[in-house]
Amino acid sequence: MNTVMPTQSPQLTPPLHQQENQRLLPSLQGLQQQNGHSAQSGQDAHHYFGYLHLSGQQQAPIASTYYISLIDGGFKEHHFELPQWLYHQLQQQLKTQTEQPSAQTAQDKQMIYIRLEVDLLKQPTGLNLLKLPYPIEIVHPLYQASYHFKDLQRLFQLLQQIRTPALKVFIQSLLSQTKLMQQWVSLSASKSYHHAYPGGLLNHSLECALIVQTLLQTYGQTLSKVEQEVTLLAALLHDIGKTETLSQEEGTQAAHQAPIGYLLHHEHFNIAVLHPSLEKLKQQHPPAANALQYLLTWRNSKQPCKYIGGTLIKTADWFSTGMDVREQVFAGKPDYHFYGKKEGVVYYRL
Repeated sequence: MNTVMPTQSPQLTPPLHQQENQRLLPSLQGLQQQNGHSAQSGQDAHHYFGYLHLSGQQQAPIASTYYISLIDGGFKEHHFELPQWLYHQLQQQLKTQTEQPSAQTAQDKQMIYIRLEVDLLKQPTGLNLLKLPYPIEIVHPLYQASYHFKDLQRLFQLLQQIRTPALKVFIQSLLSQTKLMQQWVSLSASKSYHHAYPGGLLNHSLECALIVQTLLQTYGQTLSKVEQEVTLLAALLHDIGKTETLSQEEGTQAAHQAPIGYLLHHEHFNIAVLHPSLEKLKQQHPPAANALQYLLTWRNSKQPCKYIGGTLIKTADWFSTGMDVREQVFAGKPDYHFYGKKEGVVYYRL
């Protein structure tokens, strides 16, 4: 029997709770969709989140009544009655989750999580399912801190495509670094230049990973599977050091520079913040650990990157950043405006 858990209000994070930001993210293969820039609140007037438990079906005088339960991060159970149309949607999503290909093995315990949308009377109005090999202790804090549920879904989908056992252990360890992960999914990517909104760092990281994944699938067949996966993880984590160099206070839209950020570039911190997880990777797969560390610290210079993946990551980084800046420059401008300015730089379009 499956079980579901709602979430409670975020302890660590952020700003703009239950507010909607109408900013349209850059259109990039489905990653850029309009999302509310507000931290999830597990259990509030709009959503519940947790393990899914199907309570069965009971006959009502007129029609069938369907019940589900959510078990939240505090292991409190919540019961809901679903209308027939929503119950059928639930069954369809369960079927899709079951049929979806996964890199997980039979030993990986899969759990079904549900995000249940409710109205002000707490009547269910919509739902989304996630099938994950991670316990509620890992998933719940990320949900609490996240501003964009779709990005959180994509993050988990991407991580589940990793097949190398040592890298899967690295991912599990990384997700267990709760404070780091909450900062990473909730922080802006910059003070004002690109993806400068709560959750922008995760969105930018996913864009880069998606671009790199597409390039690897198209041109990287000669790379070993482990090199492809290390490159993908490096793309996803290339800016994680910004959790040290940027800071974002509750209730603010943009981040500001942390004191250390004036002295050191964020890439200097990529290895430091990942140290516990990298140590585990070193024990199980030293070459993968060495490559990941190199890719996370390499900066474009006169010397070519020793791994071709570094070039892909820099290309993806530039493209994601450039598309977001372009979106800002031309936002709200009519089609006959062919240039615009941001921070003293003139940008053009045709």
